[in-house]
Amino acid sequence: MKQLKLAAIAVIFLLGSISCQEEEVAQPMSNEQIDQEVLAENLLVELDELTEEGIDFQLDLLKSGGADRLFLNDNCPVITYDKTSNPRKMILDFGTGCVGRDDKTRSGKIIITSSAFENLTLERVKTFENFIVEGKKIEGKIIKKITLNRENLSRVAEIKEDIKVTFEDNTVLTRKANLTREQIFGIPGVRADNETKTWGEVITTRPSGATITKTIAEATPLLFKASCKQIVSGIVAFSNGDVSWTIDYGTGECDNTATVTRDGESRTVKLKK
Repeated sequence: MKQLKLAAIAVIFLLGSISCQEEEVAQPMSNEQIDQEVLAENLLVELDELTEEGIDFQLDLLKSGGADRLFLNDNCPVITYDKTSNPRKMILDFGTGCVGRDDKTRSGKIIITSSAFENLTLERVKTFENFIVEGKKIEGKIIKKITLNRENLSRVAEIKEDIKVTFEDNTVLTRKANLTREQIFGIPGVRADNETKTWGEVITTRPSGATITKTIAEATPLLFKASCKQIVSGIVAFSNGDVSWTIDYGTGECDNTATVTRDGESRTVKLKK
């Protein structure tokens, strides 16, 4: 009888523990945590644009139009291209820190591999070595499979992210994403005229164990304008258990803002601090 009582107490304790954990995970995010999600989204689209610019520059597609570069300076980052490795390797080395044309300070390395960079429709894999941008550290792997649509001057990529973003306050976001990203080219040779649309699903795990699911519908994709290096429109739907909210990036203006709405209340957040 005593053993049965002890077993019953153990089960009650276990169920109570699980219930507390579920309650903790389902807690709504603070405004500061939501701001971090907004900053991370813009940061990762920007990272994709930066690496594509670095690849194009190394392949001699931008050297005649340096004034149109959006991120790269003449001497930063230092780009090396190893054509003898298998797969081939391209490294963007920002050293101990340098300021890009967008006035952001970056340090460390972005390492990109592909079987052939000159073929614009192959898979590219990005990894990072002590890479930090404006105090935010990025680690992990991003896989990008590209197809080219010459008819409408666009390039579509399927992207898988498995990364960590560490913010200045040491908060770590673990991010797994399956995205579709379409790069739309404007005037030939004018990089600032390009736009990028992104849609798909992102699952973020916070230090507390809370798992946040972000859904971006193809009908309302995130639109990133190269001219202002910002997401300027699109809607993200968030869910965490029974808690849900949205972020609306606007109607296409480069205003550095997005609107967070939850529980019927809205507030404005900045995309760049």
